[in-house]
Amino acid sequence: MKINYEILNTTPTIPESVYENLPKFLKDITDQFNDQREKDIVLISCLVILSGCFPNIQGKYRNDWVGCNLFALIVAGAANGKGVARYSKLLGKKIQEDFIANNSVLMKEYFEKFREWKKLAKKKKGSAGPPPDKPKCSVLFIPGNSSASSIYVLLHNNDGIGIICETETDTLSSAIKNEWGNFSHLLRCAFQHEPLTLSRKTDNEYISIERPRLSTFLTGTPEQVPRLISSAEDGLFSRFLFYCFCRELEWIDTTPCKDCNDLSEYFTELGGKVAEIKTQLDSDKYLFNFTDEQFSKLNTKFSKKLTDIKLFEGGGAGSTVYRLGLISFRIAMILTVLRNMDDLSSTKELECTDQDFETSMDLIDVFFEHSMVMYSLLPKQSTTAINPKLRQFYILLPNEGKFPRRMANEIGAGIGIKERSVGNYLTKLTKEAFLINPEYGLYEKTVTE
Repeated sequence: MKINYEILNTTPTIPESVYENLPKFLKDITDQFNDQREKDIVLISCLVILSGCFPNIQGKYRNDWVGCNLFALIVAGAANGKGVARYSKLLGKKIQEDFIANNSVLMKEYFEKFREWKKLAKKKKGSAGPPPDKPKCSVLFIPGNSSASSIYVLLHNNDGIGIICETETDTLSSAIKNEWGNFSHLLRCAFQHEPLTLSRKTDNEYISIERPRLSTFLTGTPEQVPRLISSAEDGLFSRFLFYCFCRELEWIDTTPCKDCNDLSEYFTELGGKVAEIKTQLDSDKYLFNFTDEQFSKLNTKFSKKLTDIKLFEGGGAGSTVYRLGLISFRIAMILTVLRNMDDLSSTKELECTDQDFETSMDLIDVFFEHSMVMYSLLPKQSTTAINPKLRQFYILLPNEGKFPRRMANEIGAGIGIKERSVGNYLTKLTKEAFLINPEYGLYEKTVTE
């Protein structure tokens, strides 16, 4: 796939107002980073890892009970700063270590019982009864290069819970290529918590996972994305939130910061707190909800986004809008858990604050723009021509008051649009009622966010 890097150069960053309003846990983390893109990557990766660490909270979205699990894909050129995402995985390190330590104890007990059974079977010549059952060994992090059947087994052993976290998208792409049907189906169903079943000839094994709660975080280059998601209309596309960018390569000062935290130690220490939160959430049934007013605002916002894509991307992008609504609900759920992390023992029903609701909506606005950029770049089954410049141009136009054609020309020139094309865009936007033309040479947006 030939990538238009110019488009990736202009994708939006997460606004500073979002960082100012984050729960303290996330704000302290993101304050460790000064580079805006790296800061955004760390926030996104933390949200995904935490979504896999908090499996026992759920909220009702439409008619379904949903967890907070997220799928995210960071797309950027080589040496663009994606590597900082590795720190976020350390938030789950303590949980993973606890699983492994427990597995070691279970396997030791199993082998002791098996040796005793074997001795008895030899002594009684086959009348010692069935051998002891092998224990289910759980893990939090599931390797991305696992086969689909291996992931089924790991999820089954852990009551449907797991996180796939890979810094090279091709790790997962290779597995999907080898087992496309099983793997793609697994990811799609897991995102919606739909039941997963697998029948294997070996030992006549039948695996059933009633409610998978899988989170997935990946990073990769633009060229790697089509090997994972073959089409913008592939069902996997709408299940991921995207953050994509490209920037000029420049040398980064390698002098160690004397006053900065050791990030590996810092995140590992926070992982202990994440394990404590998980233990508390696992102790009871925790419920999350929006207020009626918040649901009303969500409905209004995403209804408008559906209207927008009819002009800018076409109806094929509709599934992305629908699922971003669900993703916004899940992000708010994570923020609410962190907002109440010190009071979880005293309350089991968590209502989203307006602050965390607005933060989730602001984040979704950014992810929506990034998703539409990726949508414009990936192959499609439909023949509708997609022009990502039109959306970019419209967003940059003033949200309030009238503006002259001259200003529109200047905005267009800033993103490489010629004056003739600016005229065509203004005509199209006016025809579709996104702009009005109250006076000759003046324009005004009809609806603003």
